[in-house]
Amino acid sequence: MIEFYQPELHHKSSYKFNPNHAITIQSGISYHHQSSYYGTTHYQGDQTNYNINATHLFYWNTHTLSSGISFKRLRINENILFNDDFEKTYSGMLKDEKIPGIFVENNFSWNSGNLQIITGLRADNHNEYGLFITPRGLLKYNISENTIARLSIGSGWRTINLFNEHPNLLSSNKNIIISDNLKPEKAVNYGFNILQAIYMENLEIQIILDFYKTYFTNQINPNYHSSPLEVYVDNFEEPSKSNSIQAEIGMEIIQSIGLKTAYNYLDVFHIHNGEKHTLPFTSKHHILNTLSYRPINKNWYIDFNTHWIGQKKLPNTDSYPTEYQRPGMSDPYWIINGQFTLEIDKRDLEIYLGCENILNFRQEDPIISWQEPFGQYFDISNIWGPTKGREFYLGLRMTI
Repeated sequence: MIEFYQPELHHKSSYKFNPNHAITIQSGISYHHQSSYYGTTHYQGDQTNYNINATHLFYWNTHTLSSGISFKRLRINENILFNDDFEKTYSGMLKDEKIPGIFVENNFSWNSGNLQIITGLRADNHNEYGLFITPRGLLKYNISENTIARLSIGSGWRTINLFNEHPNLLSSNKNIIISDNLKPEKAVNYGFNILQAIYMENLEIQIILDFYKTYFTNQINPNYHSSPLEVYVDNFEEPSKSNSIQAEIGMEIIQSIGLKTAYNYLDVFHIHNGEKHTLPFTSKHHILNTLSYRPINKNWYIDFNTHWIGQKKLPNTDSYPTEYQRPGMSDPYWIINGQFTLEIDKRDLEIYLGCENILNFRQEDPIISWQEPFGQYFDISNIWGPTKGREFYLGLRMTI
């Protein structure tokens, strides 16, 4: 069970001194309270975010220079309450981050906008971890009217919010061993994107190719493999990488039929003792297809989407008792959804009927040791696929 509420307040104002100079001030504050139960484990968390940015804009010829200052504060207070039968070494995390920063960015356009170069640099001073310098750059070039290429490179960093980002840690009876010296995650990323559009009579085609690569100099991922009864959370400063390739083809036929097919390859791994280790619960291969049919001069349309998810590496359960052991890899599977929509003219009203998971695929035996919910091997964090089967729904949408 999860209960939460999150009020937010945002503000933006700007003032233009003259055609070449302007200033913008943006700020926001949000509060998030969450109360969750994982069996008898009770998680309570409160998070407050505050940020403010003051930006000066300077327009000069084909340049737009942005510079300014920022301040961000993040406060998190977590409390985890356990059943008396469990002995745990953790009880939530406390965080109070104060991060003042300065930044500058230049946007340069040349050759009637066919070439665009964006370069930026920011410096942030974390109250606990010190100074971080993060540069970035983007180059966009219109090779022709229908061909656009982009190159990007940059760096980034962030601090981890462990239980917000990995709630499955609380869904087992394993103890979580958290390092006392968790450092911010840091990475360098670069990539390439090209878009080719083809226009023909009654046919439009878009072909998109993406390639992105990320090098982590520190990464934090829970280690499920070292012990069947414990999860270790520590810094990982050995080589860690992510390679992503996506190819997408989209078509619009006689303004009534839309087709899109995309393939995504995602290889996320780290090197430990000279061996490559793929991160768990991450599928290398995905295929996504969408089909929409909307007849001209009709008040109804149909949408289908299919998603194929390849195998995922799963936590090692070889040290579990035989009856609780699971395969090291998941099964690949398809998820197919469809929806029919009828528009009611002149009333801004739509009626829709659909079905999710049409093939009724479900992961078998998703919970380890489900017969003993308070036993040491009880674990629902090994779920890698849908646990609900085919679902039908009927709805009404009205625009007022």
